Amino acid sequence: MKELPIGVIDFKDLINGNFTYVDKTKYIYELVKRAKGYYFLSRPRRFGKSLTVSVLEYLFKGEKKLFEGTWIYDKWNWESFPVVRLDMNEIDTTSPEDTYNSLFLRLKRIAKDYDVSCVDGTISDVFYYLVQDIGRKYNKPVVLLIDEYEKPILDHISDKQKAHEMREILRQLYTKIKSLDQYLRFVFLTGITKYTKAGVFSTLNNLVDISFHEDFSQMLGYTQEEIIQYFPEYIDMACQKLNMSKDYLLEQLEKYYGGFSFDGKHFVFNPFAVLLFFFHKSFLVYWNDSGAPKFLHDYLRARKVKLEDILKKDLLISYIELTSREIEESVAKSFLVQAGYLTFYKEIDSGLYGLKIPNIDAGQSLSQMLLELNYELDIDDLNRIGVKIKDAVKKENVDGLIGGLKEILGKMSIFTP
Repeated sequence: MKELPIGVIDFKDLINGNFTYVDKTKYIYELVKRAKGYYFLSRPRRFGKSLTVSVLEYLFKGEKKLFEGTWIYDKWNWESFPVVRLDMNEIDTTSPEDTYNSLFLRLKRIAKDYDVSCVDGTISDVFYYLVQDIGRKYNKPVVLLIDEYEKPILDHISDKQKAHEMREILRQLYTKIKSLDQYLRFVFLTGITKYTKAGVFSTLNNLVDISFHEDFSQMLGYTQEEIIQYFPEYIDMACQKLNMSKDYLLEQLEKYYGGFSFDGKHFVFNPFAVLLFFFHKSFLVYWNDSGAPKFLHDYLRARKVKLEDILKKDLLISYIELTSREIEESVAKSFLVQAGYLTFYKEIDSGLYGLKIPNIDAGQSLSQMLLELNYELDIDDLNRIGVKIKDAVKKENVDGLIGGLKEILGKMSIFTP
């Protein structure tokens, strides 16, 4: 039985460490089979974006042995290409100056790895000539992978001035991508959100956004069929511990961790939460406990988002609403869709989607944050009362449910005399 890949985001470590890899290489093949491709994919955190970038890196480096047993193994020619990978999680975003210097050092490190000189000049000059010189030295086009491309902006989402300064730094990098076309084989960017004026989506007009494309809607996340196929022993152990049938366990698993849709038609589970469930064999709120991102707290606090706004019936969103504003200026429902706390549950019309909270895990996480931020509720009180409410729901105890809700309402500062 293979190990659960909790927190493993390097594909080589995953394969060599005998961890389970849910094979997504069929989707990746659709991206890389063309002679040249430029793609952008947004997904919430903990959905496997970094692992996908890592798979692409080793694929283009021609490390065939790692892919033995995967769908793509006998369909790829395994030619190696130089790969420039920038992970914005590794960049110091404390201040604009720190971000600039950290990016500069990262580019210098890549230059050293490929044994090319690093020119003096602006960060855009360094980036441009780095890719150009690598391509010329190896006489091959370069593969460019950028993970969490907007993180420096998200880290300062509540400070418009700093967010603007971060955007300008990133613009210097991203606007150079199009002019490097002759030196590039493949470009892939990931992020949580899509913004419009950073230079990527305003000047790189050949960048294809596959975030809400039906063909790639299940490229990240686990489908129920994949969970059954890749984790049969873990399902059996969970059934035994929880004294549940397989069908009932899968039904509960979907209620807690499934329900995410990126096209309004196909659904996936949050992979991180599923792995933690199999590890603990208990239905807990794993996504929020892994550390709700600071940028989400900052956003919700600054806009005074209320829980009742999210729970409205007939909550709709259009594709234009999701892609036409800057991150720090986006409306709450747009931001929460991209952060994963709201999801499509159906496509009502072309480019128009119905929204809902995807599952118990995301719903409880969002509710807890909003209650803390808006009503100054103590986290210990929330946890204690939450257990009582959940127990009342399970036992169909209406009086207990009403009592728990009254206790929460009584503690809200808005209802305090």
